[in-house]
Amino acid sequence: MNNLIRNELSKIFHKKAIYIVLIIILIFNILNSVIEKFFINNATVASIEIDYAKQQLHEIDVNDPSQKDLYYSLTADVKSYELAEKYSDDSWQKYIINSKGHTFIENMLRAEGTAEYDKYKQEYENFISLLDSNDWKRFATQELELVNSQLSAYSSSENEHPEDENYLSLKDQQKILKWRLEKNIPYGNNTLNSILDNWTTDSAQLRQIESQAKIYKLSHEEEIRKQELDGNIKLYEYSIENNINNKMEINNINNQTAMSSNADMSIVQSSTNYFEFVLIGCIIIAGTIVSDESNKGTIKLLLVRPYKRYKILLSKFISCLIMIIFFLLSTAIIQSIISGFSYGFDNYVGKIIVYNYKLGEVKTISTIGYSVLTAISVMPQYVLLVTLAFSISTILSNTATAIALPLLGSMVSSIINVLFSRFKNANFLKFFVTPNWDLTNYLFGKIPPYEGLTLAFSIGICLIYFIIMITASFEIFKRKDIKNI
Repeated sequence: MNNLIRNELSKIFHKKAIYIVLIIILIFNILNSVIEKFFINNATVASIEIDYAKQQLHEIDVNDPSQKDLYYSLTADVKSYELAEKYSDDSWQKYIINSKGHTFIENMLRAEGTAEYDKYKQEYENFISLLDSNDWKRFATQELELVNSQLSAYSSSENEHPEDENYLSLKDQQKILKWRLEKNIPYGNNTLNSILDNWTTDSAQLRQIESQAKIYKLSHEEEIRKQELDGNIKLYEYSIENNINNKMEINNINNQTAMSSNADMSIVQSSTNYFEFVLIGCIIIAGTIVSDESNKGTIKLLLVRPYKRYKILLSKFISCLIMIIFFLLSTAIIQSIISGFSYGFDNYVGKIIVYNYKLGEVKTISTIGYSVLTAISVMPQYVLLVTLAFSISTILSNTATAIALPLLGSMVSSIINVLFSRFKNANFLKFFVTPNWDLTNYLFGKIPPYEGLTLAFSIGICLIYFIIMITASFEIFKRKDIKNI
């Protein structure tokens, strides 16, 4: 058997298609890195938006009452942008201006000519004074004092409503500001500030869903969202309490929020980001490994040797499976090298931080461990489509069909999955293999995207399809008449 497998692998590695696929993966990796590094520029986008706002201001009639609100808003946008440009991109002042400057300027503009103008002008001047003081803690302390006074007003009110969203929003702001001062988290465009912002947003959304759950039974999609928000909040709180390294960022891995460096994330996602390319390479091999030899008649040289037919076919199938692993490993290596040059090799942290819904706790996993876990989770897709190509190649001895049908099946799979998620009455669709073959949907106890599915059910469906295809292949190959091959 070992000799047969070695012989098959030797023939496979003489195929030019393998190296063409690897070159394409390399080219796309390089293009992706270049685009991310040199062409994605948020500052440029902001400047385009401001230019458009200035153009709109020239077209507004300030004497038209219906256009007053738009005039104030656009003017505040332009003035806050111009104010922010006085500071460097990584300064805490620029971050504050972008998040709060618009409100101070618009309030002052709206109050112009009224008795309240001096009040809002003084607030704006105090705001500028705090920015010029270059003391972010002073700014945060004053902001915390303001929030505390607003909460005190709620507490002294006879109509206090603990469920009131404004009250709860103030409590969130209080918690954020205390975290900022206790953990020494300056304002700015960094990981911990993004985490604080996301914690605020997700906490408000989770409260909304939880209040809805008290009124009616949540839909499957709402249950998924509730689980995601709950996990995100716990992950953010863990990151804040442990003062997470700024090399790590908020990333989406396998439809789950995770903390990782961009370099580590690129390795983990290599098996899914380049799925189509890896699949094409594997299907070309599986779709030709039997049919080409049958059509050329060279398979007779194998069949007349003292090997049982099932061993000959099994060696070919095992070789196809080995090539899946080869392509996945090659893609991961290419990705890690390109990402190293793009982000810097020192950007590799070597770990991924995720929330385990099943255990109810934050877990730290090595990048290699997570990559292997992801590869295993997507393996059913690769194996089933490769098995389909291999079966057609064996049964029909038609190379074109053996390559085309699995690729078509891969493309049609998304349509079937969309139908299954949209039409709840089409329950029979859960017996199709496509909603079941992506096991990343179950990682860390996640609720699967399709209602009625479980991990055991999905594995069972994948096994049934696999057994049917592989059994048909071996049975028909065993009965083939060697004279007519």
